[in-house]
Amino acid sequence: MKLEIDISDIHVHVHFTPDPEVLARLNVIDDKLDLVLDKEDHIMIDVTALQAVAARLQASDTAALAALQALKDQNTALAAQLAAIPTQDPATQSAINDVVTALTTTADSVDKAVTANPATPNLTPSPTT
Repeated sequence: MKLEIDISDIHVHVHFTPDPEVLARLNVIDDKLDLVLDKEDHIMIDVTALQAVAARLQASDTAALAALQALKDQNTALAAQLAAIPTQDPATQSAINDVVTALTTTADSVDKAVTANPATPNLTPSPTT
């Protein structure tokens, strides 16, 4: 570094020799900055592609949830219809009770899974039987 001061007739010249350690550190910083600038295109991504994939997955999830909701509603309705069938035969009544229990248990399991993993959109709870 060279510093020159001119004050009327007085001339002062000051010379600083660069410190090798400071220069080495500046070189490391310069190298890292160059690396960041070189990799900038790779670091920056196009989020529109990610948004399109996310929208497609959301649409797929929504369709799957709608199908599961319809199936769960059908099972719940079927369980209610079966439970309302009058029968005098204990074996038939036991078989109907077993099917109603299985359908209700499945609907309850789905409800528990939905409650444990909330999402938007989500399933509506099964009506109480």
